[in-house]
Amino acid sequence: MYSIVVENDNKNKYDCIRICNETIHILEREDSDILLDKLFRYAIFISAKEEDAYVGFCSVYANNEITRNAYISFICVVNGSQNKGYGRLLIERAIAEARNEGMRLIRLEVRNENRKAIGFYEHCGFNFEKKSTRTIGSSYYALRIS
Repeated sequence: MYSIVVENDNKNKYDCIRICNETIHILEREDSDILLDKLFRYAIFISAKEEDAYVGFCSVYANNEITRNAYISFICVVNGSQNKGYGRLLIERAIAEARNEGMRLIRLEVRNENRKAIGFYEHCGFNFEKKSTRTIGSSYYALRIS
């Protein structure tokens, strides 16, 4: 039994991040306090649970009313739960939430050497958009959702 839900409680968000931290290493970052504050305030935070245990999350910013572009800042599924469809379910829910907020495009950034993630995003319908000017060795992928 699994569930994919939007989390509104910051304690639940933090618990989920703590469990996923072995895979995504957010809490070790120098800017983790600032990052978590932005994530808790502005992102739609979607968790994946198997039984009652967190196995992943996705955060999407869907608040740009000018461009109508959403941005997936994180997607993570813990190592023991990968290849079970949770990543796809998290992406699908992020797309649905962004669409509900009136977004027309959803974008994410991925390191060029992360071929596994790139293959996953392409399988979910994302296409290469452009090389990142913000992060060396990364590219943007995008999906039209309107």
